[in-house]
Amino acid sequence: MSRAYGVLSRENWTEVSIEELVTQEAAPFDPQRFSIAGPPVKLRPQQALSLGMVMHELTTNAAKYGALSKQGGKVDIGWSVRDQCLGLAWREIDGPPIVEPKHGGFGLSLVKGEIEYRLGGTAETFFDPTGLTVSISIPLDRKT
Repeated sequence: MSRAYGVLSRENWTEVSIEELVTQEAAPFDPQRFSIAGPPVKLRPQQALSLGMVMHELTTNAAKYGALSKQGGKVDIGWSVRDQCLGLAWREIDGPPIVEPKHGGFGLSLVKGEIEYRLGGTAETFFDPTGLTVSISIPLDRKT
């Protein structure tokens, strides 16, 4: 979260680039393990804080349990914009086999809460044995 605040502070709490935000959250890890791609998109401060928290949670979980916990594992993060809606996909590749947990943990509850309740979007998680996938959709024209 401090990285999101840092990006916002540098921009005087105006709109910030999603690419910069995602790159900052991936920075503590080997950049070669991330594929980050998407068109230029600016986020308002609340959107940036919430998405920064989500990215932090996903990278932390990937480091503990997912693709970043295993040598050679990677994370693919991509986004696009359609009809004033940001679509973001998080996909873990070549990590340990995963299974869907019987009970939702704090991390995925946080992801769902920030995206759905704070930003009015949707967050879907898919526990594919080859790696976690999270699909996020956020309306860009919603005032937060």
